[in-house]
Amino acid sequence: MLKCTLALLVACSVEAQTTPRATNIDEAKVGAYSLPPLGAKSSEQWQQRRAELRDLFAEHVYGRTPLDLGKLRVRIDSTLPGALQGMATRTLVHLSLADLPQWTGLDLLLYVPSKSKAPTPCFVALNLHGNHAVTVEGDVPLTTHWIEDGTLLLDHHATKWSRGSDISSWPLADLMQQGFAVATAFYGDLEPDHDTGFLGGIRGAVAARRADTLNGPHAWGAIGAWAWGMSCIVDYLVTEPTIDHAHLMALGHSRLGKAALWAAA
Repeated sequence: MLKCTLALLVACSVEAQTTPRATNIDEAKVGAYSLPPLGAKSSEQWQQRRAELRDLFAEHVYGRTPLDLGKLRVRIDSTLPGALQGMATRTLVHLSLADLPQWTGLDLLLYVPSKSKAPTPCFVALNLHGNHAVTVEGDVPLTTHWIEDGTLLLDHHATKWSRGSDISSWPLADLMQQGFAVATAFYGDLEPDHDTGFLGGIRGAVAARRADTLNGPHAWGAIGAWAWGMSCIVDYLVTEPTIDHAHLMALGHSRLGKAALWAAA
């Protein structure tokens, strides 16, 4: 009983220290402000303005993503030529941080057209329901992370019946035929999408060492964490010789669309 009580106290303490800062959604509570000019009259002015705008978005919208999280660790789990009925080479890649073992990492699903000549332009996107949901291939592992909603889930977790449940949003065959590669990962690998999901994601793992990343004046939010994950994917893709590093396209829908825009910026 004593051990259980101590464990509960420790868990409550960690959660209290890593509670994200409050967000104001009441327009009446917004203080006085003035907007700086948006435009620029030359490319030199735009280069300066672009950095200023990015800094404003970090300060007031998405938070400041920590830049010193350590070296990206890459593990190639499998490579399968002839995937998607011969249309693609499929690679399963696990990305993690060497200096942050508390974060379980991200599982990347990469399809490169079989008939395209390297290097290949690539869409980079996070998916909403797990890698297993974007394809009917039976050997793509089911995610073990929490899923907000979807088809044939069990207590917000994937089942074998939810495989391929989101293929209508991912026209992989058409993209392969048009000569585009696709790199995707489940956004829940970075942070489960519920009120306390940050505790089990990258933000919680970082905050366990540096609480200011969650409750400081410029703490990053979930969209910032998802955008950071897309940047990690790009960090891997630029080492992949089959991918055209100069033609990577960030893609996303709804809040993951904001994450795509922030990652690209």
